[in-house]
Amino acid sequence: MARPILRAREERLSRLLSSSSDEAGVAFYELRDEAGPTSGFRRFIFSTPESRSVCNCPEIVGFEFTNTLKLALTKALKAFPERAKVAAFDENSILVFNILRGGLNFKLRDALYHAFGFNRTKSSFVSSHRLLSGGEWKIVENGYKKIKIPDGSNIFMGDIVATGASLKNALEEICGFLEETGRGLRNFFLFTIGTENAERILSQFDRRFRELSPTYENTYLFYIEGRFGLARADSPLRIKVEDTDLLRHPALLAPEFELSQYEALAHPLERCVVYDGGSRSFDIEEYFEDVASYWRELLRLAEGGATLLDLLCERWPEREYGSFEEFAAEKARAWEGVGEPFLRELFSRKRERWEEDFLRWARKPEALALLCHERLAKLK
Repeated sequence: MARPILRAREERLSRLLSSSSDEAGVAFYELRDEAGPTSGFRRFIFSTPESRSVCNCPEIVGFEFTNTLKLALTKALKAFPERAKVAAFDENSILVFNILRGGLNFKLRDALYHAFGFNRTKSSFVSSHRLLSGGEWKIVENGYKKIKIPDGSNIFMGDIVATGASLKNALEEICGFLEETGRGLRNFFLFTIGTENAERILSQFDRRFRELSPTYENTYLFYIEGRFGLARADSPLRIKVEDTDLLRHPALLAPEFELSQYEALAHPLERCVVYDGGSRSFDIEEYFEDVASYWRELLRLAEGGATLLDLLCERWPEREYGSFEEFAAEKARAWEGVGEPFLRELFSRKRERWEEDFLRWARKPEALALLCHERLAKLK
């Protein structure tokens, strides 16, 4: 398989931003293989200040979490390089397909209204909860569903994708409905804080959509801030929840999200990019206990001699560059079209973090313990 790269849409994005201050701060990239774009199945990564805060700051919870994510999606929809095509959709064809309960966090119905003025958006629902059984993730608690898909629909879905079990279950439900009714789709849009499993599964269903719908056009996948890694049994991490934790490394990140990892030491050390989306909105006490338990475990590691440097090297490993030119050449292989001023800022932030004074401090277990205490106080 060809190595994926990010192709920046800077010129097109710049033109969109100049027409509306509401779109300021959006960066849009298309994920392509070196061989070129795949016809009909398009993959994007976008970054906004709101989505970066959601992915970096687990203390954003409840209404603030869903509302911040909605603002990010609204900005992304407004800045989408093919916005004119979406704006031309018949609003009676717009359907938001919700996976309960995490899918409700994306508030796509609201985002579509604020981005395009769609006032008649339809909604369908399926319940889904995954359970590890016999070494495989299976879907349980999926008894509730209310599905109604008009012929020629343009479906929008939001989902946090780790293994993709819930996503696959929802797409099976959609295909089952289409097969039973003989109806067809026009376009499918997925927004995710997720892993490569999202495109692996969605590419399979792109083929099924085309088999079921002769007039089917495109499948669009939007990664929010990056295509994150997934914790596995062989992931070299001392603390992890396998097949659940979304990792910043190894991953393919939006440049802006990578830069944001230097805003606070805690950002790259969080166990998961988003933790549990359902409890983060709807069971906040359970959610905070999940996040706090991780930082308590880190504190125990510090008490046992682990250092801040140990954890940074584990969760956010960085290579040393002899010059900016070497750094820029390396980044050009992953980020095509990212400008030199941005790369110089990122290079500078990296060097600032690894100054000798910081290294002397980070080599002490006390540095990690202090950070843990700060995070636990914040999470209260």
